[in-house]
Amino acid sequence: MIALLALLLGSFEPTPLSPVTLPGHVVDVVAGDFFLQAPDTIPAGLTTLRLRVPQGEHIAILVRLDSGHTALDLLRARRQGHPRPAWMHLIGGPGFPTPDGTANATMMLAPGHYVLICDVAGPDGVRHFEKGMFHPLVVRGRTSEPHVVASLPRPDAVVTMRDHLFAFSGPIRAGVRVLRVTNEGSVMHEFRMVHVLPGHTGRESMTWTPASKTPRPDEDVTALVGIMPGGELTTTLALTQGEYVVLCVPQLARGMIQILRVASAGDRTTERGLK
Repeated sequence: MIALLALLLGSFEPTPLSPVTLPGHVVDVVAGDFFLQAPDTIPAGLTTLRLRVPQGEHIAILVRLDSGHTALDLLRARRQGHPRPAWMHLIGGPGFPTPDGTANATMMLAPGHYVLICDVAGPDGVRHFEKGMFHPLVVRGRTSEPHVVASLPRPDAVVTMRDHLFAFSGPIRAGVRVLRVTNEGSVMHEFRMVHVLPGHTGRESMTWTPASKTPRPDEDVTALVGIMPGGELTTTLALTQGEYVVLCVPQLARGMIQILRVASAGDRTTERGLK
């Protein structure tokens, strides 16, 4: 499945996860045309952003701002042709859940000033952020809540993004799984996972485009977006046995798309992602 326009992809969320299964302090984010709703202040430490999108197709990238800068400064810089000024630092976040589902991203947050943005470009070429789709966020100092200052959960597998491929530390099996996604490349990458529908193959998914004028052979599972070189995000997923496709839309033209086979929970074979 090659989606030259990532925003045309539909979305799919596997079995909904109970809030207690997500690590750390869970921050609910709601996105729509064109707004982001989230708390104004959250505690530092282990944090999971849980995104719900009841309207449109949106993402929630967390950006840390150096002291003295605001979301309006970032908006002004964008409009002046400076998309990534030196005082903004992309942390990344979840994106593209279905209206009935959520996407999540877990990270460790230090105290400071942040802003959540949707950086999707609309049909008019204007980024949603420039249409006012942002939400300032203050991360306050340490808290006595033990679940907030905990460490990142141990992953079932580590997904390493390089220029321009995905490498898996081991096989992925069905069930609720924790994936840690790291960027060891030289450019920003994202991790999108789609589930191949019954009766279709991963190869069909890889070659499908909106221009095919046929129903999609797959459904979205999750996306982790805005991961800069050296960065990482963790996500918790409910996966079923079968074929999946993982892709990085910004680097799709360079072939960053491959098949992943998720084995049954009891399968001890070592199947890995195939390009």
